[in-house]
Amino acid sequence: LYQVHLTEAGKRDPLFEGLADTFTVFELHGEVIEVNAEIELLAWGSFVKNQIVKIADNSYGILCHCEVTLQELEDWLLIDPML
Repeated sequence: LYQVHLTEAGKRDPLFEGLADTFTVFELHGEVIEVNAEIELLAWGSFVKNQIVKIADNSYGILCHCEVTLQELEDWLLIDPML
């Protein structure tokens, strides 16, 4: 589990309404999205910098898993300890 941090743009985005500026996510990848003039960075992490991005008005790229709970992760590890 890792922490992601909302950028100023992320703090203003309605997708994150009601969330803290920093929150815990599950991450199991090393892919990276390169931010450019058409891609806005909404959240970053210390392991993979560009975690959540937005393109246009409502297209998001989310590399982390915000939906995974600690209980789900523990269950997965019981099923597959190599995870």
